[in-house]
Amino acid sequence: MPRTSAQVAAGLTLLIVAAQFVVHGGTGVAQALGWSPFLVGAVVIALATCTPELATTVMARFRGHHDVGLGNILGSNLFNGLFIAALAALIRPYAVNPPELTATLVFGVVATLMILPGRNGALGRWRGFALLAIYALYVTLSLRVAEG
Repeated sequence: MPRTSAQVAAGLTLLIVAAQFVVHGGTGVAQALGWSPFLVGAVVIALATCTPELATTVMARFRGHHDVGLGNILGSNLFNGLFIAALAALIRPYAVNPPELTATLVFGVVATLMILPGRNGALGRWRGFALLAIYALYVTLSLRVAEG
């Protein structure tokens, strides 16, 4: 038990240190490219922080645990959108820029609707391609807005 407790404490410490690097690095990227911090968070940091979810989902799919992968994706997004956003606001209220947020919310709603299963209860390959195309469109539009 003491060894496990030490490993958990070390892991949490490393997580906090890594989060500081991500925040400072993201801020530096935003300043260097002239992007808003929201855009860096929505595109750059989001890609970096979703890598473990991607690995978990891919491994679940290869092992035949289809529901684990989808549950991981949806559960993580709900946790981030409801719990993390609420906790951050409780710690310190933050300003929201509606024009930046609106596009992200619209694309989020479209993505959520695209994940709904079809008549056969499956999420087919065509929807996978469509979701990738929608994400590429989101990133492209976000970058164009950032460039002014």
